[in-house]
Amino acid sequence: MYLHDCIVEEFEQTKSLAALIYLIEQGREIEFLFEGEKLLFIPQQSPKKEYPYGATKAQKNRALTV
Repeated sequence: MYLHDCIVEEFEQTKSLAALIYLIEQGREIEFLFEGEKLLFIPQQSPKKEYPYGATKAQKNRALTV
């Protein structure tokens, strides 16, 4: 297993802030719920411009970027 995969697993299991910071710095897109609404965090340097399967136009428009 690669280091990146281990960090993804850690984030998914423990919601580690350190793992989240690493993933964001590496350009990882993060999908999350906030107040019952599904949002997508997309770092600006991310070359990937796809959205999760089934994302509505409103969800795409509300995608966060930094």
